[in-house]
Amino acid sequence: MIRVAQADDIEDVLSLWDLAEVHPGHTDTVASLQRLLRHDPEALLVADDGVVAAAERRLSDVGAVRIQATVVEQDAPAAGFWRASGWRERTVQRRFTRG
Repeated sequence: MIRVAQADDIEDVLSLWDLAEVHPGHTDTVASLQRLLRHDPEALLVADDGVVAAAERRLSDVGAVRIQATVVEQDAPAAGFWRASGWRERTVQRRFTRG
């Protein structure tokens, strides 16, 4: 089941990201996620059963036209997961961020 994250999920989310070695950025902190949820209480979704399709439906239901997953280039298992989930890999674009 996909559901909207609550404040008490934040520590678990950050722990999962750490265990998954997703290379969290400087904005991936308790304080940053608390700010995110205060700004938009439905901005962070969590999967209780890990079903990507349910997350896709939820995002579509709230008006998302396109969704994306950011995967570290050297993370072969993560890339394989997204390919196996039917997602298309876009290799001609680079991601630029500020902050």
